[in-house]
Amino acid sequence: MADQPDKWRESMAETDPGKQKAWQAEELPVSPMPAETTDPRHAGLAGDAPPAIRARFPRMPSRRPFTLEALAAMQDAREQKTGAHSKRVAEMALVLAREMGVTPEEVQTIRMGALLHDIGKIAVPDSILLKPGALTPDERETMRTHAQAGYDILHSSPVLRPAAEIVISHHERYDGTGYPRGLKGAAICLGARILAVIDTYDAIRADRPYSKGRSAEEALAEILRHRGSQFDPAVVDALRRCQAGIEEIRREPRAERPP
Repeated sequence: MADQPDKWRESMAETDPGKQKAWQAEELPVSPMPAETTDPRHAGLAGDAPPAIRARFPRMPSRRPFTLEALAAMQDAREQKTGAHSKRVAEMALVLAREMGVTPEEVQTIRMGALLHDIGKIAVPDSILLKPGALTPDERETMRTHAQAGYDILHSSPVLRPAAEIVISHHERYDGTGYPRGLKGAAICLGARILAVIDTYDAIRADRPYSKGRSAEEALAEILRHRGSQFDPAVVDALRRCQAGIEEIRREPRAERPP
């Protein structure tokens, strides 16, 4: 694995695994609750967030339950994204995963990975993450560290650890030319292969401050153009079969579907 920036390494070193609370994998509104709750429905950290995250979001209340969705929403807001990108990608990934026949347990792992796929960007400076123009080669290398940083965050939790492999691998390409490890084909976990397709599809369809999102037909055509190179052919074929269900999520945001 590539070395991470000193700032990220130092912030992760501050984390005391013995004192960190367990993360949970399901949704709960962000509202006060007892710090020592054991209710499995609770969606995050009961108590303080990890130091690496608190360093990036210093104004976050120290005794507020830290949900997975709240964490994803904060990162989306930092990137000035709109429309609950991470939550939408997570729900769309579930539709595609179910179309491919993955097990319920795998579905929930994919949901976690999709919801937190960009969380490692807390290690990327604002000057790079929010830069309006093209990145320099050095800046691109710094941006690429977010996959490893996200892996480190998730891997530190026994509950989220299964999703860590999805997070580190979602920029790998089916032909082996992606990053950070240059994995190829089936060496890339299925969850990451699914997420790669959905994240790209959503990026094509999304409206941006400077441009309107492209149509569903154009988005599918772009995905098909990279079938077998950037994307797993089997995942692309499954997308074609369930595109209507994915578009339904985009048209009408709704409560998260049961596992």
